[in-house]
Amino acid sequence: MAAAGSSPEVTGIDVGPALTKLQAIFAPDACKGGAGTCFSNADSGASGPAAIFPATGGLAEDLLLEYGDGKPMSDVGWGRAGAADIAAVMPLHERVYAMLRANPYVASRRGAPMARIVLDALAGKPVGGGPQSGPDLKLMVLSGHDTNIALMADIFGLSWTLPGEPDGTAPSSALTFELWSDGAHQYVRPVIYFETMGQLRTLKPARAERLPLSFKDCESGPKGSCPLEAVTQRVEALLPPACGEL
Repeated sequence: MAAAGSSPEVTGIDVGPALTKLQAIFAPDACKGGAGTCFSNADSGASGPAAIFPATGGLAEDLLLEYGDGKPMSDVGWGRAGAADIAAVMPLHERVYAMLRANPYVASRRGAPMARIVLDALAGKPVGGGPQSGPDLKLMVLSGHDTNIALMADIFGLSWTLPGEPDGTAPSSALTFELWSDGAHQYVRPVIYFETMGQLRTLKPARAERLPLSFKDCESGPKGSCPLEAVTQRVEALLPPACGEL
């Protein structure tokens, strides 16, 4: 609840201008007594927890999804949201995930099942429940939501900004954990693949953008990777015992 407050010091993201822009798109007259929902307290000018989290973040993303889906611009935000407008409201969405990153208690519990699957896959361990993995596994793909990407980023200690893009977990993004070996040791290198807003809308170019990442304070391996043992120890120390076990 403290993180959901209106002070930008909590997450480092000031959402005031974004909230004003979102209001102009969704319900321009609502705060003056007109139709629709007023996202802030019109009398005091304050924007409290209910205005910030989580509804407005989802509404901002809805505009991005409409744009990326290739809808006519007359249908994107009722014709009131171009690419620049969408970029201007996305700090509301980014703040939601900034709040999640600031709360390891929540992230470690919500993300525990998937994190354990990832660790087992990297280690080549057989798994009794969930997706099957083992020593012969070459590739595992988990299909989910931007929340899943954010949870894995939190748990594995990853952060990034997509160059020129307003959404750090944009639609069609894929967070990958590459397993490297020099014969004696194994290393993990995280990489995120993403599409720009223009790519999502036009499907051109067909190839996604690729951004190599690094684990916080652990990039001693080849190509900035981290020893698998170190990654495993870090993550297991964060996950509550027995939480998320399959």
